Amino acid sequence: MVSALHLLPFGECSEMLSSNLDMEGVQEWMRKARFAHKAKTGECLLSMDTSKDRITVDKIVKVGRRFSKGIYSPMTVEDQLSPMESSLPASPRLKATPYKR
Repeated sequence: MVSALHLLPFGECSEMLSSNLDMEGVQEWMRKARFAHKAKTGECLLSMDTSKDRITVDKIVKVGRRFSKGIYSPMTVEDQLSPMESSLPASPRLKATPYKR
């Protein structure tokens, strides 16, 4: 689960699947990160496959909202590359910081 203002690296699946997912390629997708509330079912996003210790492209199968009471401010979310929450769009200085649990 992420908040609406988390910055996520997502986009067209065909474009992501044809991308080079080395560190430079991942950095490029992170620079293009957009707010989570703009993600749509059928698009893809980068995620971390911890069993193989590599970055993969996963299809978004559901987008929804859940309202809860309390504080929610994670640094990482279920192995997804969602390094920050922001009120500003992604900047060229945004860096990928994969976190392995």
